[in-house]
Formats: sequence, structure tokens, C-alpha cells
Amino acid sequence: MRRKLLFGFLTMVFLVCGAFALAGCKEDSPSENKTALQDSMWSGTISEQVYTGEAITVDIAINGLQAGVDYEVSSTDNINAGTATVTVTGIGKYTGTLTKTFTIAKATPVFSGELSASDIVFGQTLADSKIIGGNINVEGTYQWADPSIQPSEAEKSFEYDVKFVPQDSDNYNEISVGKVSVYVKKAVVVVEEEPVASALVYGQKLSESTLSGGKANVKGSFVWAEPDRMPSAADEVETVIFQPEDKNYDAVEIQVALSVSKAATQITTVPTAAGLVYSHRLGALG
Repeated sequence: MRRKLLFGFLTMVFLVCGAFALAGCKEDSPSENKTALQDSMWSGTISEQVYTGEAITVDIAINGLQAGVDYEVSSTDNINAGTATVTVTGIGKYTGTLTKTFTIAKATPVFSGELSASDIVFGQTLADSKIIGGNINVEGTYQWADPSIQPSEAEKSFEYDVKFVPQDSDNYNEISVGKVSVYVKKAVVVVEEEPVASALVYGQKLSESTLSGGKANVKGSFVWAEPDRMPSAADEVETVIFQPEDKNYDAVEIQVALSVSKAATQITTVPTAAGLVYSHRLGALG
């Protein structure tokens, strides 16, 4: 009898619990006891950061929660300039994730010291002048702001704007470093065809020889370097100067062939011969 009663009681318990199980009664799981993170727990924005070359971490505060106990923080894309992402992941009694982004701005190079530029020749552009000197904290090059500029005058200094272009342009800004002076020298004339000199007779001056033809890369004229000199019959070449009309070019000397022939002997006084006695030889005179 007692066994029947015990069996009936256990059967009733089983049936009741089974009924509750079908109705949704079950043992609480650990996740149902956790609180999901909400956007409202993370107020405000993350301020802009500046590139440092290393991973950038930011301080995160979740309202009413403790870092390392209630949540963990991780970051991605947080080294180079651009957009980084911060992720807050719930731990302990909290679950879920929250994310926000922040900007990593390019860093600005720090310049000090003075710069100088190599001379250029009239007709060249700033691109032909090398900029040197100065101190800067990153790798890169100094460049003319407008390298196509062609100074308008020789034997004069001009100042132009210079910039620094970083090698790592993804993470550093290009900066202006002020004006730098560049000196412009006179250009050298290029003689493309030599002139031809008319022949002289010994005793004549170079100025009596006409220089004809000849060509240079700029307008100008060919003249004798020593117009008052009388060349000898042995001379084969003489120095000629090309004088450019443009003051921005230097005169240039060349050697031009010159023919100098011997001068004819001229008798200005005819000698008088003494009389001879018949049978005397001419050599007996005197």
C-alpha cells in the first residue's frame, strides 16, 4: 500500500513539472541574468586625435560601469591617419557591443633653421635650383611652390615660396617654410656658325677685315677683340667676340681664321747711279 502511494506521488510530481515545462517553465540560463549594453550608456563623442606613428588608445567611460569588470575596450585602424573604430564589449553581468569612430588627423612636420638655393642661369626655371639646409623632424623634400617660374633678369637675386613635402604624405601634412632667395647668373651665348673674315694685307689692322655671316642663339654682333692690332702674315686665327644685345647674356670669345698676305715692296725714292768708265763693271761703283 505504501509503495502504491509513493509511486502515485512521484507520478503526480512528474506530471506537474512536465506540464510546467510545456508551458515554458525552464531553468534560468546565465545569459538571461545579464544586462545588454545600451547606446545611452555611452554618451558624447571621441575627440580628434593626431597621428603619432603608434597605436592610439582613447579613454572610454560607460555610464555607471567599470572598465575591466563590466566591459572591455578594443580599437581597430588606430595607427595611421584616417578613421579609427572603438568597440566596447560587455563582460561579467553585461553583454553586447557598442561601437564609435574617431578621426586620426595628419601630423604637421616641425621645421627650423634656414634654407638656401643653388644659383641658376638666366633662362632656367626654379626647378633647376636645389634647395638645401634647414632642420625638420620627418623625411621629405623641400620644393619650390611653383617650380615653373623663370626669373626675368640676370645678375640679380629673387625670393620665392618654398614648401616641404613629406615622404609619408598619408600621415603628414605638406607645409610652407617661407621664402628662399635664388641668384640668377648670366647665360652663355652659343655660337652656332662662325663668321668669315675678309683677307688682309700685312700692315693692315684687324678693323679693316670685315666679319660677315655667323650665327648665335641670341641677337648680337661679331667684333674683333683687338681691332687696332696689325696681325703678321704668319697669323692664322684671331680672337672675335660675340656681343649679345640682351644684357642677360655674357659675351663669348671664339677663334676665327684670317688670311694675311705679304705686302708688296714699295720704292719711295729711286736711287741715283754714278757714271761708269767704259769697261768698268757695275759692282765697281761705290
